[in-house]
Amino acid sequence: MTVKTLNNVMVIEANFSMEELFKVYKHKPDVLSLKDDDGNMLFAVKPSEYTESFGDCGISFVSNSYTASKASITIPLPSESADNTKVWIAENFGSILTNLEQIERNVSEACIDIDANIAKIVGSIVTA
Repeated sequence: MTVKTLNNVMVIEANFSMEELFKVYKHKPDVLSLKDDDGNMLFAVKPSEYTESFGDCGISFVSNSYTASKASITIPLPSESADNTKVWIAENFGSILTNLEQIERNVSEACIDIDANIAKIVGSIVTA
């Protein structure tokens, strides 16, 4: 994940592409969420067709960024963050960014598993 700032805007670029996010969402959607010991969802990442969102419970990446090399989201920052933007982001969004990092690892592993499974299935199909 890369976090960039410019004036009063923060851009988060995930380590996965929208294509990878859609693939995991289709084949292994549980990988995109973090749950507590009781199975309650704490945080989730998902692709969205229309609305991006960013909050304590998760992030929705919009598919109109599908042509970008990585999934990204743009978040406006309040004026009080201007004095020390990096510290403000860490203090206010640190847990969200930490959760996203965990899901990034999960997505990377899931993509490898999905690709291997698809290759296995394709290899087992016989055309007559």
